[in-house]
Amino acid sequence: MFNIKAPMIRSALFFTLSIVITDMLHLGMPVFSVFLGPALILRDKFSLNKSLVFISLISIYFISGSLAATILDHNQWALIVSSIFVIYSYLRIEKLASFSTAPVFLYCYGLINTTYGTSMELYFYQLLHVAFMMLLLAKAIFWILPTPSNQMSSKQNQKVVKRSKALNVISTIIISLSLVYFLSIEVGKAIFCLSVIISIVCRPDYASIIKGLKSILPLQVSGCFIALILHILVAGHGQNILMLSLVIFGFSIVVFYFAHSSEKVSKKIPNFEIGLLAATLTPFTLYTHSTGFDIGPFIRRATNMGVIWGLGTLMIVLLPWCLSWFKRI
Repeated sequence: MFNIKAPMIRSALFFTLSIVITDMLHLGMPVFSVFLGPALILRDKFSLNKSLVFISLISIYFISGSLAATILDHNQWALIVSSIFVIYSYLRIEKLASFSTAPVFLYCYGLINTTYGTSMELYFYQLLHVAFMMLLLAKAIFWILPTPSNQMSSKQNQKVVKRSKALNVISTIIISLSLVYFLSIEVGKAIFCLSVIISIVCRPDYASIIKGLKSILPLQVSGCFIALILHILVAGHGQNILMLSLVIFGFSIVVFYFAHSSEKVSKKIPNFEIGLLAATLTPFTLYTHSTGFDIGPFIRRATNMGVIWGLGTLMIVLLPWCLSWFKRI
């Protein structure tokens, strides 16, 4: 009745263990596991080279954001201009932009937090600790649960879609404006909403960006409320390791079951299941602590996502006009 495949168990086990180990050993913020996980585990075979390239990228961009904010602390205009250059340069490299948007977000994360006076040295070491722990964990899990040859994905050698110059410019403008907004207010953990904006506008074409904008309500808002349910199940106490593990693994295995079942997978929203996993585990790892039970942050994040959806809907109207105007220049 249930066709459980090795990739399903492997992925669910990886996300569960990476979050739990990070939390138990105090390696860093468990939410880092959610951001780094897809690039390390969502493939048919473990690739040390690709994994090390990914870790190098996130490290370089994280440090670049922190250094830019430190050096240009008293010159906000120069800081914004340099950020525009960094973001646009990243988007121009199709292989990088299609591989992961985490480096762009971590650049903004390092820049914004450093601007507010937060020492990013500790966060950088935490990021590296989590990344290399996940690298070793991914290697071990791939060794224990390899992908059978008859379950190999046909998408491994999929061609990278080339983004147009106009779309790169518009995406850079949107990310830069979002960066300016987050620099103008003290956002705290709401900064992780920026990752949603970046992941949408970095998609390969206009049609996929529109789909991403339309998916904010069913994905991000639903993810916040599912995370709240998981939060209730662990009674708001992240230190209850057994219950925490069962809740994360149970949710993850259901998500990956649907993701790997062709008759179950959502056709309307690309990568719906993986997106729902990230949309749920991000607020769950951010707001579930051993200090108590609090539903407020989940409601606020859902509200923020609703606002982003509203602004995104406005962008749907403006983006075609911007594209046509840019092509006439």
